[in-house]
Amino acid sequence: MQRVEFTVPGEPVPAARPRVVRIHGKTIAYTPVKSAKWKENVAIFAKKAMLGKQKLQGPLSVTIRFDMPIPKSWTIRKKNQAINQPHTAKRYRDWETDRKST
Repeated sequence: MQRVEFTVPGEPVPAARPRVVRIHGKTIAYTPVKSAKWKENVAIFAKKAMLGKQKLQGPLSVTIRFDMPIPKSWTIRKKNQAINQPHTAKRYRDWETDRKST
């Protein structure tokens, strides 16, 4: 099985909803700059990781890890517990169900 790994430096940026503005009577939709730049960075590093490799085909398994800073709003006790420990969200989306509903 072919394995592709890459790291995108910097703090991850959540995908923002497109913004819509009217300019001279025309409606224009655009993605906020911060979100667009992050998406572009991910694409650049993914393409570099794929250089010289065959295009992936068929079913894929994907593992994504985000290294996030500890929130400043957390208590000192909670911050100390979080150091070098993985944190998972209490709620998660059931991707299989989501995929079937589209």
